[in-house]
Amino acid sequence: MTEVTSLTTLPDLSAVSPLLTPELMPLYALPLKIVKVQNVSYLRLPANIAVIADDPLYALTLPCGRVDYREMMYDFDESGELVHDPLKLSCREVLDIIDAYIRPAERWVAVTFPLSWRVGHAMGFLSALAVVQWAEAQAGYIILSSLVAPLLVR
Repeated sequence: MTEVTSLTTLPDLSAVSPLLTPELMPLYALPLKIVKVQNVSYLRLPANIAVIADDPLYALTLPCGRVDYREMMYDFDESGELVHDPLKLSCREVLDIIDAYIRPAERWVAVTFPLSWRVGHAMGFLSALAVVQWAEAQAGYIILSSLVAPLLVR
């Protein structure tokens, strides 16, 4: 796994996809703003699925996957306050998460959201995870590659 230093250009939300309805736009605008300010880095896609990076939806969803990971690190305490509660994900949990991104249980999700969209979420998630759990992120990276490669037309 190699790291990319940062996203050099952030996609124009309005030009990316008809999937981005006015209701969904804020969900993607906020993570992109966070990423622009923080200048975070992302793991490079495995070579056998690197073609996915050519789709602008991939870059759009990288920060969203990172936000997915961050949201897992917060929970509500007994008093209802939101607190930072970092949890250590097992390798099995990471593999299940990546599998759920790539092969969603709901058919309509798989049909509605292109593969590049789902791979972007998964890579954003793994990039955030790699900061604190390198071994688990590496296992997820291998699974991602294994799940996606057979789906690509050569």
